[in-house]
Amino acid sequence: MERLAETSGRVRGGHLLTIQVLLLLLMAFCAYRGYFEAGPTTIVGGVLLIVWQMRPNWFEGATRWVGRLAKRPLIPIALVVGLSFGVAGGVSCSRGFPQPWVNDEFSYLLAADTFLQGRVTNPAHPMWIHLETMQVIFQPTYASKYPPAQGLALAAGRLVGGRAIVGVWLSTALACGLICWCSMAWLGRSWGFLGGLLAAVHPLVLEWSQNYWGGAVAMAGGALVFGAFRKLARKPNALHSWLLGIGMAIMSFSRPYEGAVVCVLVLVALLFLTLRDKRVSSARLFRSVGIPVILSGVLIMIGWGCYNLRVTGNPLQMPVVVHEQTYAMARPFFWQTPYPEPAYRHKVMRDCEMGLTLPLFLRQRNSVAEFYSAAIDKLSLYSGAAFQGCGAIVLIALYFARRDRFLRLALAILVLFGAALLAEIWSQPHYAAPAAAVV
Repeated sequence: MERLAETSGRVRGGHLLTIQVLLLLLMAFCAYRGYFEAGPTTIVGGVLLIVWQMRPNWFEGATRWVGRLAKRPLIPIALVVGLSFGVAGGVSCSRGFPQPWVNDEFSYLLAADTFLQGRVTNPAHPMWIHLETMQVIFQPTYASKYPPAQGLALAAGRLVGGRAIVGVWLSTALACGLICWCSMAWLGRSWGFLGGLLAAVHPLVLEWSQNYWGGAVAMAGGALVFGAFRKLARKPNALHSWLLGIGMAIMSFSRPYEGAVVCVLVLVALLFLTLRDKRVSSARLFRSVGIPVILSGVLIMIGWGCYNLRVTGNPLQMPVVVHEQTYAMARPFFWQTPYPEPAYRHKVMRDCEMGLTLPLFLRQRNSVAEFYSAAIDKLSLYSGAAFQGCGAIVLIALYFARRDRFLRLALAILVLFGAALLAEIWSQPHYAAPAAAVV
């Protein structure tokens, strides 16, 4: 029987090795044909997987060292935070501090300046008609149209380091540290440490650390939500419920729509898992999970109401809605009808709307073929930004993770989240930041 088991193990290992060799050849062919943006990285990753399978003893020293290091979870998290901050700061210092050049960046910097002066918004300028610019509202107050979280991060950087970009480095480092914590909850401490290290050097995360229009703040909120969800699925308690609520708040005040999609998916999954758990009574679940989550939701709504009241004069009207009603005809979702044409006072703003955003909106709204074409482009954009051409390695990972129900659940959440992104007319990689921890 022992000899039969040994032979069976060799056969299974041989089959697995054959699969990996075939995948490596496929990756090499795709890299040669230019199908991957990062072909060399993909090939190196495939080679490492095969070598690990054939000569696991070569990696024993490294794995033992990582295992000892991961026994104290705060040390890996601190290392990831330090690495991310050092890499982000080093890139900026070596290339010169990033300068804002997109309209959105100037809008976020306006928010940071406003918060640094101890104000939520600014009084309307008496000559505001001559000062109009994109992504900013001028009536009833003068403020950025965007949610306040990114502006607060930039203000913190100005306060601590004298430059707004320092706030970007800090938020990126915090997000990578939280991804390390989240990965440890999902995959164990050693693999979680690796997940944090991968986040710290991921090309897209590095790109977010060199501009002012966000990504890292929403990524931090998503990591908190997914990490707390995994811990609550294992053992419901009030601490992780409050961490879940904090993550919900961070996403709400950075990426409201995408954050709301993540929150709904996670809360539905959490409700399903906790109700199936017969070890914990319903009363205890409500006390330890339900009350903190409900209170967090109430506090988020109160916070938005107070912010909207100060900026727009209406607790139920967000600044972005005021901006779109004032300056836009295109709307964010394909099923909506366009706004009436506003009274433009500056030709450049009308040309941007009529020549760029409105035609894009109308094409996706009025043509099924254009909608599907745009959906393919969006999927290509998001998958390319997330996996950087290493899609085949992701397929290998899914092959090993197919028996883990929580990883299957994570994949389902990612697929549904991606479908929600397709409903938006515009697409940028940082729109998907709330789900970066899942990736």
